[in-house]
Amino acid sequence: MDDFMNRITVYMHSAVNQDGTQLAYISNLTGSPQVWVGEIAPNSTKMLYPKPITSEKTKSPHVMAPALAWIGNDQLVMLMDKNGDEQTSIEIMNFKTGEVTILEKQKGRDYLGFVSKDKQTLYFSSNRKNPAAQSLYTYNLKTKKTALIYEAKNVWASWMPIKPSQGFYFFSETTSNTSNVLKAVNPKTKVVKNIYTEPNTLIEPIALLPKNKLLIKTNNDRQFLSLAILDLKTKQIDFKMKDHWDIEIAKVSPDHKNLFVVRNVEAKSELEHYTFPGLKKLPTKFKNSGIISGIDYSAKSKTLLIGYASPTEPKNFYRISLKTRKTDRLTDNWTSRVPEEQLCYPKSIWYNSQGTKIHSWLFLPSKAKKNSRTPVIVWPHGGPQAQERAQFRPIFQYFVAKGYAIWAPNPHGSTGYGVDFTNAINGKWGTADFPDMLNGLEWLMNSKWINPDKIAIMGGSYGGYMTLRSITKISNTFTAAVDIFGVSNLVSFVKSVPPDWKPFMDKLVGNPETEHAKLAEQSPITSLDYIDCPLLVIQGATDPRVVKAESDQVVKKLKSLGKEVEYLVFEDEGHGFLKPENELKAYKVAAEFLEKYLK
Repeated sequence: MDDFMNRITVYMHSAVNQDGTQLAYISNLTGSPQVWVGEIAPNSTKMLYPKPITSEKTKSPHVMAPALAWIGNDQLVMLMDKNGDEQTSIEIMNFKTGEVTILEKQKGRDYLGFVSKDKQTLYFSSNRKNPAAQSLYTYNLKTKKTALIYEAKNVWASWMPIKPSQGFYFFSETTSNTSNVLKAVNPKTKVVKNIYTEPNTLIEPIALLPKNKLLIKTNNDRQFLSLAILDLKTKQIDFKMKDHWDIEIAKVSPDHKNLFVVRNVEAKSELEHYTFPGLKKLPTKFKNSGIISGIDYSAKSKTLLIGYASPTEPKNFYRISLKTRKTDRLTDNWTSRVPEEQLCYPKSIWYNSQGTKIHSWLFLPSKAKKNSRTPVIVWPHGGPQAQERAQFRPIFQYFVAKGYAIWAPNPHGSTGYGVDFTNAINGKWGTADFPDMLNGLEWLMNSKWINPDKIAIMGGSYGGYMTLRSITKISNTFTAAVDIFGVSNLVSFVKSVPPDWKPFMDKLVGNPETEHAKLAEQSPITSLDYIDCPLLVIQGATDPRVVKAESDQVVKKLKSLGKEVEYLVFEDEGHGFLKPENELKAYKVAAEFLEKYLK
């Protein structure tokens, strides 16, 4: 297990300074997530002199939202929390003076927006005034004064980091995971304009264009997020691409000459390069068997920095020269003695369910053959409006090396397959996706790849919920199960989520007052007496998303029923494992538990 966990973890978000010579990122190499800065030199094919600039073990950068932004070349804005509690606050480090400025607040959660081009203002959102809404604020970097610009009402408002239009700055009001309203506000007058409002539509501005137009990505009247131009006067949308696969990243270079697009194609990322503003597609070549988590462009060196990971490669940073088309891998974060070439790349599997095709991943041991009766672990993903992608999971590689298969489906409710597919889960947790689990298991058993008598299930967050839902609704199938911070009781879950999440719960999950009977039926806690396999529950004590009480009530009830259950709690973890020692312990315990029943 140690060999497969032995890698340098680099989290999703990173940032490049103004002249493209310094890369800030988040890594847990020193034992907990910390902010690191490395040098990007034109004459070196590797990142130079990476070093941590934060060191507190109980306070660390937030890893679930954009957490880093440069102010020129000498200051870095960081989003921090404590032991994964997500009570986020903003700090600014000045590399010249060594001073760290903390934006003062009495309560609430702050989130980064962007830094103004003149380096005078930091734009951020916070629920410090109204716990149930993320409102818009500015922070004057010179006077150190904070100002409320727009007070949101039971929605999540976020600044959009693009050039303002005639003094109006764009922002989004999120109404659900798949819809938002685009607005703009003048920070001086606080006058607000509605830019675009359509139900069941996502719209994100990318760049301001001449003639009062806006380059956007949107799924308006479509299934997938596509590039389009919005006329700010007439509100007409002119699409520039076919309705096929989501655009997940679209970024215009600082010199406004290039547009870089990352498209989610069958849960993998594909990089595209266009002229700007002409939108002529240019040839580009980069890996397309994994996921791109971020792109940054240096106009000075004409290079593109990319964060990339795949099932056989932990996240590394790459640099592409647009002059020479040469690609350099700047980091080597697989530090294990297990060779990268021995790691397993999964099969992309589609199967039929509910009148459509469902995508999934199947990891198979190198010696697996048809009719070889390979034990399998089912991995339902989190979210639920998320996707199991072509990403690096070292626990998968460990199990495959030990001779187990992994099957990871993307059922109804997953992102990446059209907005209707994603919205199918709204108010239908454990019901819209349940037939896909049943049909997937049937496909799996008929595939002859696996041993139908040796099937385990393990998942985290919503994946933990689906683990519990599956073992309470599907009998005589699973030999063991592992629930990692999973929801067990939809009624108590909806009441316990962070206050700025609660406005979205009625649509996503359901109302605990008016839909109590439905939520009770969908809650595994009401069906625990049907479990016929051993269960391991793993939980972080500071988890603000799925609070510890969700796991406590499962363990208590199962013990009262005389069922076989084990419980592992980490006092210094939230929603996920941020500390390598805790991650290693959790997966060692889970592996020993599953292997006991799968052998």
